[in-house]
Amino acid sequence: MTTKRTGMNLAAGFGGLCFVLLLAVCGARGQNTAPAPGTVVRQGALHYGLFMAGAFGTGDNSSTKFLNAGGQVGFVLTPNYGPSILKGNFELGAEVIPFWQAYEPHRTDLFIKNGVVTTTRTGGTYTGIALTPVILRWNFVHGKSRVVPWAQGGGGLLYTTRKFPLPGTSVWNFEPQFGVGAHYFLNDRHSIDFGAQAIHISNASLGDRNSGVNALVQFQLGYTWWKKK
Repeated sequence: MTTKRTGMNLAAGFGGLCFVLLLAVCGARGQNTAPAPGTVVRQGALHYGLFMAGAFGTGDNSSTKFLNAGGQVGFVLTPNYGPSILKGNFELGAEVIPFWQAYEPHRTDLFIKNGVVTTTRTGGTYTGIALTPVILRWNFVHGKSRVVPWAQGGGGLLYTTRKFPLPGTSVWNFEPQFGVGAHYFLNDRHSIDFGAQAIHISNASLGDRNSGVNALVQFQLGYTWWKKK
């Protein structure tokens, strides 16, 4: 049942986002002159957008799947500098994810505390919200194509309505992360965004045990509005 619900949520979520992106692309067709990256992604540029992401765990958490949706904002802090293909600028950004879910198979978990052994049925759907208040991104602006690649690192905070990923852990977790991606500019005001991130989930020993998710791999699709300086 969990697998079926996960598939339905993923299909409905990505289908809805693709429909929104299609409408946005159609609306931007009349202004589809390819911009030079340096004229849009430059010091003082502000952008905001919406995204949806799907992810899967690795290692001991390979059966765990994730789905989230939220919004992001970014501000380019520096002028362009650097040699050749490394030429770019630094950006400060943030993300808020009001819809966050993880899906795990049901299982029986053994927990020992103060010599007392208890068994708990765990798994199912976990629901929460996440905030990444600091994202440091390097935008690569060499060249004149519609595509602007980027690499970033950040740190986030996750709250779930029940302890994740196991009983005895915590409803609060931290999310250090690293990712790469690219903007594909439809025009000088709008872009479609693609990203891939590696995220670690850990409660930093806030709970009785710190059984987090060592690494999950996330793929992200979004749409961004740009305000030039």
